[in-house]
Amino acid sequence: MRPPVFLPHNEPYLGHPALLEFDQIIPPAMQTNTRLAQGTFDRTLTPVEQAAAQLVPQAVSIALSIRELIRQGYLFSAGLLLRPLIERVGTVEYLRVHPEAVDAWHAGWPRKEQPSFQELLLATVQAESASPEGLRVFANMLHKLIHPDPSGGLWNI
Repeated sequence: MRPPVFLPHNEPYLGHPALLEFDQIIPPAMQTNTRLAQGTFDRTLTPVEQAAAQLVPQAVSIALSIRELIRQGYLFSAGLLLRPLIERVGTVEYLRVHPEAVDAWHAGWPRKEQPSFQELLLATVQAESASPEGLRVFANMLHKLIHPDPSGGLWNI
C-alpha cells in the first residue's frame, strides 16, 4: 500500500533527471535570496534592486512549493505554479535588461506596458538552448493548464 504522505526517501519521482536538475537549482537560488535579503538592509536599493527584493523571495517560495508538490505526486498542481515562477524570474531579468521599465513596474505595470509572457519566458532560458517554436508550445501548454480548457485536462491523465 502506498503511504499517504511521501518523504524524501520514498517520493515517487526521486531520481528523475529533470527533478534532479531542479533540486540542484534550488539551493543556489535560496543562497541568492538570502544574500539579496541581507543586502537590502545595508544600503539604499536602486529601483531594479527593489523589484528584485520583492520578486526573488516569491520565486524561491514558488520553487519550493513546486518541489513539495512533486514530492507528493501532485504534478498538475506543480505545473500550475510554473507560470507564476517563470513570470517572476523573467520579470527580474527583464527589468535588469530594461531598467527603463522599472518605473512602470513600480506603478503597477499597466497591461499595455508589460512584456508578453513569451518575452518573460525567453528571458528565463538561454536563447541558444530553446527554439522559438518550442517556447511557443511550452507557453501555450502553461496557458492551457491555468484555464479550464479540455486540453489542459489531458496533462492530468
